[in-house]
Amino acid sequence: VRCTRGTYVRALCHEVGLKLGCGATLDSLRRTAVGKHSVENALHVDSFVSRADVESRLLPIDDALELPEIRVNRSGERMISRGSPLGRRDLISECPSEADWIQVKSEQGKLLALAQIEREHGAVQLLPRRVFINSK
Repeated sequence: VRCTRGTYVRALCHEVGLKLGCGATLDSLRRTAVGKHSVENALHVDSFVSRADVESRLLPIDDALELPEIRVNRSGERMISRGSPLGRRDLISECPSEADWIQVKSEQGKLLALAQIEREHGAVQLLPRRVFINSK
């Protein structure tokens, strides 16, 4: 089954059984991919025998997440470092209209924070929830 998040495969199996009139249960379930990450690119934990083995497979955090992103100006970077909400004046790029969570990145593409988008009366505000920079 290829599905979006929020799909319950066990419930889907149950529904198919009801439609067929014979009932159904799921014997096993294995997730083979989440977004761009798949088991084809995975290694068994036993293959990591040294720190270098682990470090060679780490994904840069700036590229690891599959969330919409937005770029902020220098003022926005300072606001994020304090955990303060961002408004349109702090943004370089447009805010995705359908997103709830968003990656907040610097002009250069460095991940600064994860934020929730709050929309009220046509105004957009980004509320930092996980900040990855400090105010130094």
